[in-house]
Amino acid sequence: MTSHEPFTILYQDDDVIVVHKEAGIATHGDERATPNPHAPSSRCRHRQEHLSSLLHAHFSYRLPTEETRLERHGIVHRLDKGSSGLLVVARSMLALKALKKDFAHHHVLRYYHAIVYGVPSAMAARLNEPLGQDRHDFRRRCVDRAHGKPAITDYRVLRVLGKESLAASLVLLRLHTGRTHQIRVHMAHHHHPLWSDPLYAYPMPQAGTRRGRRQGVSRYHAEALRKLNKRFPYQFKALQEEEKKRAKNPASATVLPQITPRMQLGRQALHACVLGFHHPVDGRFLRFHAPMPEDMRHLLRFFTRLETIR
Repeated sequence: MTSHEPFTILYQDDDVIVVHKEAGIATHGDERATPNPHAPSSRCRHRQEHLSSLLHAHFSYRLPTEETRLERHGIVHRLDKGSSGLLVVARSMLALKALKKDFAHHHVLRYYHAIVYGVPSAMAARLNEPLGQDRHDFRRRCVDRAHGKPAITDYRVLRVLGKESLAASLVLLRLHTGRTHQIRVHMAHHHHPLWSDPLYAYPMPQAGTRRGRRQGVSRYHAEALRKLNKRFPYQFKALQEEEKKRAKNPASATVLPQITPRMQLGRQALHACVLGFHHPVDGRFLRFHAPMPEDMRHLLRFFTRLETIR
């Protein structure tokens, strides 16, 4: 793939493609929408297109026209636009049917890395709460024990990050089911939403200052930074000076995300890191790993630097 494409092909044959998707591009979209060929650059076109149409433009698919339209060019599972990581796409009818069956029976291995607010009381647990549509916001899902569909997520805390006043956790999660926003809803329901999640994190518009509201700093961030500044005034000022230096001369400064609104990623901190499935034709078990994206690694480095404050 050319360097400007928002995905990387990790594996391909006549039946399947395994893709590492970047954050910021939807897995699929409205099939009635048509791409804009007159967009000034390929980056602009990506804002209008989605992964399934981009893949279909690059590869031939042995799917009938009506089936291609119905199944969104072989897409059998999806990642949210703001999430990054691994997807498998079918290129043939045999693969499409076999993969759909495996996903329906939960025979596909899926692990995710996430950075969440706070530290869960249990370092490992199974979250088994049914999910349904939020009646007050069509974009959201919620725990609905009366009418929701079964949803099971396992998680394990890999590392506790930061300090008391600004704590987070790096978490490894395994999906046993694949409901919309499943990980995001389960973690938010247990009071540990994903970092920077625009739908399920702490209220974004109420930072307390006009600057904070404009730049999207949550109340949680604003209060945590205020406490850090009060408790560690000299060390915190030094960190801020490092960030100013980095902004002027990035090559010579410490590589950290800014300790200000840039603590926000602009998306939920969620990455599909492991995908395993049986090949639909020869039965081989294929397992793939995708490294954590740079913006999440930046956030981890920020917390590592924060932990050095005494």
